[in-house]
Amino acid sequence: MMLNVAVILLTLFYCANGEMDVANALLPTSVSHSSSITNTSMLMQKIIADPNVFVSELASANPTAIRNVVAILEGLLLTGTTSKTKFETDLSDAESARSSKQRIKDALTIEVENLSSTLVTKTEEKRVAGLEVQTAEERKALMKAEVDANVPMLTTEVTALTSVISLLRDLIHEDSSEILNVPESSRSYSSIHANLPIGGVCGQSMIGSASAWCAGPLTAGEWMQMDLGSVRTVLGVVVSGRATSGQWVTSFTVQTSIDGVTFTGETEPYSSGNAQADYNFVNAAEARYVRIVEYSYRGYPSMRAAVRVKSE
Repeated sequence: MMLNVAVILLTLFYCANGEMDVANALLPTSVSHSSSITNTSMLMQKIIADPNVFVSELASANPTAIRNVVAILEGLLLTGTTSKTKFETDLSDAESARSSKQRIKDALTIEVENLSSTLVTKTEEKRVAGLEVQTAEERKALMKAEVDANVPMLTTEVTALTSVISLLRDLIHEDSSEILNVPESSRSYSSIHANLPIGGVCGQSMIGSASAWCAGPLTAGEWMQMDLGSVRTVLGVVVSGRATSGQWVTSFTVQTSIDGVTFTGETEPYSSGNAQADYNFVNAAEARYVRIVEYSYRGYPSMRAAVRVKSE
């Protein structure tokens, strides 16, 4: 009985490992002499077909041959048991590997789901940001159109006011004035764009120059200064924007000085446009140095200027 059980287990094991054909292993085969047994498959076929027949075939063999067969069968039984244990171990390892891969798969599934959720959120945020950009661009276009529409009117107002002031002065027979468009060598600046030299592209602040003075920092408080050469009665300044470019100072104040160290001036800023215009002081000032300080600008803080003085 024990041999039959061992043989059955061995048979199933070898079948599982592809070493025996199930049909050939279980079907009876013609019994031959034990000396013709050449491999495990044939041996197992004979034993499984009929153990009693197999034993009877060996009954007439000498004891040594029988011992050899017993040793073979015991070896098969031992190998089968060991292989069976290995098979079970391999099966357990395969299950552990499958479980590990399943955990990895589950973790990746969760990660993919999280990434998909994040992608949906970010896509929506991108869509909203795009709408906000479009709204900002539309508002910018509207503001630009409003500025462009109002600049000519403001320039016209400045020109008209300057003309009226001149006419009123004529009515009261005020002394005549002249414009001092001092040379670049008599001008200085708080800064110049890109640190270019005076006389360069951004260091040409004379009225009628091909460019203008362009400040360095884009902040309020940058200034250009003119040296009249001697103390004169200053009545105001003449200002215009940069030539062939939509850049100009939109508001400024004027400070004057006799010694170039101590400056005084009107604190209320003048509003200016791109076109050349006169800006007259409420009260004339005795000064040699005239400093124009920018407070706001359009495009870039750029300016050309001269000084209106009382004629000598």
